[in-house]
Amino acid sequence: MDDASESSVQNTGRASLAARLMLVSLAGAVIISFLYVTVQLKAVASLYINDTMIAIGPIVCGFFVGLLLSEHEVPIMVLASTLVTIFSSVFVAVALFAPPIWGVAEALPAYYYDVFGKVALSVILTYSLTLVGSVLGKIAGDAIMPSADKMERDRLRAETLEWYRMLETVEGDKLKSKGAPKPGEGEDAPQLEKGESKR
Repeated sequence: MDDASESSVQNTGRASLAARLMLVSLAGAVIISFLYVTVQLKAVASLYINDTMIAIGPIVCGFFVGLLLSEHEVPIMVLASTLVTIFSSVFVAVALFAPPIWGVAEALPAYYYDVFGKVALSVILTYSLTLVGSVLGKIAGDAIMPSADKMERDRLRAETLEWYRMLETVEGDKLKSKGAPKPGEGEDAPQLEKGESKR
């Protein structure tokens, strides 16, 4: 494979990874932000969601993110968690700032401070819990669906062991064909003293 073809393959792989990261991160961010905003606005929301979903949602979404990206290394999990956090915080801010922005409600300055606090809380919870969930998902993915690199390493290890077995067999056959003495029976074997018999 020439340099141009190799570079093209690498660019295609990077583009595919970037597309998957964006898609998975957006999907997770939509779910997490929906749960968070619904819990924060439960006084006016028509759908009731338990407060614990604020913590459970990011962990579950992070788990599936890690599962879907399990063939990649941990830094990719960190990047995915960061993207989920960014998208989710943007969605949360837009949803909480929507009433005064669209003019359907008049907001006092205290409301903006409250919204900033809720957005900051969503950032902290989303990033930390999504990262934990993604690492757990990667561990589960490696156990259920081994990555291509791991399978390749296992294949090379098995081939190496088979090669050593074949080499030992060939060396043993050569020694037999030459009539080589067994260990302990050659010239270097320890000599028995007079009057001492073999056991």
